[in-house]
Amino acid sequence: MEELPETVSHLPVSFPKKAKSAPPAWSGTAPHWIAEKAPLENALARPLTPSRPEGVEFGPPPAARSPLDILYRKDQIASAQASRLKALQRGQLIHRLLQRLPEVPRSERYQVAKSWLSRPAWQLTQKNINALLREIFNVLDDPRFLPLFGENSRAEQSISGTLSAADIGEGSEGRVVLGKVDRFSLEKDSLWLCDYKTNRHPPQHVSLTPAPYLRQMAAYKAVMKQLYPRHDIRCFLLWTEGPEITELPDSLLKGQL
Repeated sequence: MEELPETVSHLPVSFPKKAKSAPPAWSGTAPHWIAEKAPLENALARPLTPSRPEGVEFGPPPAARSPLDILYRKDQIASAQASRLKALQRGQLIHRLLQRLPEVPRSERYQVAKSWLSRPAWQLTQKNINALLREIFNVLDDPRFLPLFGENSRAEQSISGTLSAADIGEGSEGRVVLGKVDRFSLEKDSLWLCDYKTNRHPPQHVSLTPAPYLRQMAAYKAVMKQLYPRHDIRCFLLWTEGPEITELPDSLLKGQL
C-alpha cells in the first residue's frame, strides 16, 4: 500500500455557476409591494385628556386650589354651616350641573338643579343651595355663551386626529391628538369648544392663562379645523371657581404648538 505524501496542497474547488432562471409559473410571483420600503409611521402621542394636559408634552398643570383656602377666607364664608362646602366639593357640584343641565329642557332646569343640590349627602344649607343656583344659572343664561348650552351643544365629545405640518412645523407632523372636550356646539358658521377647569384659580386676565391649557385647546382647534375649514373655531375655558367663562382669542392660541 502506497503511503500518502506528507505535504498535500489543498487547492480551492470551484463549481460551475448555474444561470439564474425565473421560477416556474406554477409557483406564483411576489406581490409588487414586497420590495417597496415600508412607509414611515409617526409614533403615537400619549392620549390627551382635557382635565389632565400633563398627560402629554404640555407641561405641568397649574396648582389646584387648596380645600383649606376657603376656611381662612372669612369674607367668603357667610356662616359656620357654609364652611362645610369645601372648595373641592363646590367645584365638583358646579361641574356636574353645568355638564348635565343643558340636556334638560330649559323650563325644567332650575327645579332639577335645586332638587339635586338638596340631597342630604351634600350637607348644604338652603342659603348654600340658593347661592350655587344663582352662580350656575348666571353662566347658563348668559347670552354671550348660549350656544355652549343650547340645543346644538353636546357634552363630553371625543376629539381625535393628527396635527399637520402647518400646525407644528415640518418634521413633526403626524402627532396624534386624542381627547374629550366638555362642551361642543356646532353652529351654522362656527364651532364652539369649551373645557372645564375644576378647582383651578381663574387668571386675572386671559393673557395670563396657563400655557398647558392654551396648548391643549390649540391642539383641539387644529384638529377640528381640518374637519370644518370654513367654520370659525372658538375656544373657551369654564372655571368652576367663580364660575366664569373665558374665551381664548386666536392671537393667544397661535404658535402654542
